[in-house]
Amino acid sequence: MVKRTRGVTLVEILLIVIIIGILSGLFSLSSSHATDKANETACANNRRTLRSAYIVAKTSDNSASFKKLIETIMADYLNAEKVELADSTAVYKKLCPGEGSYSISVKNSSQDIDVVCSKHSVKSAIEEILDIVKKLLNLDAVKEYFADPRRAAAGKTLDSTGPNFGPGVIEALCKELGIDSLNSSFCIERIAKGKDEFNVYYTDNNVNIADLNPKDRCPVYMYNSKTGTVITGTAEIVSKKVTVANNKNVTINVLGVGENVNGESTFKPD
Repeated sequence: MVKRTRGVTLVEILLIVIIIGILSGLFSLSSSHATDKANETACANNRRTLRSAYIVAKTSDNSASFKKLIETIMADYLNAEKVELADSTAVYKKLCPGEGSYSISVKNSSQDIDVVCSKHSVKSAIEEILDIVKKLLNLDAVKEYFADPRRAAAGKTLDSTGPNFGPGVIEALCKELGIDSLNSSFCIERIAKGKDEFNVYYTDNNVNIADLNPKDRCPVYMYNSKTGTVITGTAEIVSKKVTVANNKNVTINVLGVGENVNGESTFKPD
C-alpha cells in the first residue's frame, strides 16, 4: 500500500512567509544599527584626523592663519563641501559618512581646533547646552534684566559681551556652573512681548565672539524656552554701539539676532 505524503497547507505557507518576514526585519535592523555604529566610528576618526592635521600644520607654520590652514587641509578631501569659512570658524559638509556637517572653530590657544559633527557630536553637546541655558535663564540677574518694562518688547536682547550687564550675568553663571571663567558667548532674545519666552543663542567650543570680526559666521546652539528644543546653526557677528558710564559710547561684537539687527535674524539652522 502506497502511503500518501501530506502537502503543505496554505496556512503553513503563510506562517513561513511571516516568519521569514520577521527574520528579515530583524536582520535589517541589526544591519542598520551596525551601519550607524560604523559611520559614528568613522566620523570620530575623521574629526580626530582633521584636528591632528591642523595641529601639525600650525606647528610647522605658526604664522599661517586659521583660514589658510583649513583651506589647505580641505584640499586633500575631494568630497569636502564648504558652507562657511571665516577667520576663526568654518562649516563643511560631506566629510561625515553619516551626512552630518562639521563645525570647526579655533580654541583659545589658536594652536588647536574643535571639530563638532552635527549628527555624531551633537547629542552630548545638546545635553550640556540644555543644562547651561536653563541655568542661565533661571539666574536672578537675567530675570531682573527682563523684568524691566523697557525690555518687555519682543526682540529685546541680553548680550554676554555687553559691558553694562554682561559681566554680572557671566559671573553669576560661572558661580552656578562651578567654573572660574566662561569662554563661550551668548545672547538671550525675548521672543514674545511681555512673556518670559526666549531664544538663547550660545556658542560652544571655546568661541568668544569678542575675538571675531563683524560678518564672520559663528556656530551656535539655539534654545527655545517655549518648546524646550535645541537646534544647531550659525549666526553672523555684528557690531553694536552701547552707552556706558559717563555717556560714553563703545562698540562691541554681538550675535546678529533680535534688536541687534532690527529683528532681521542672521541665524541659519544647519
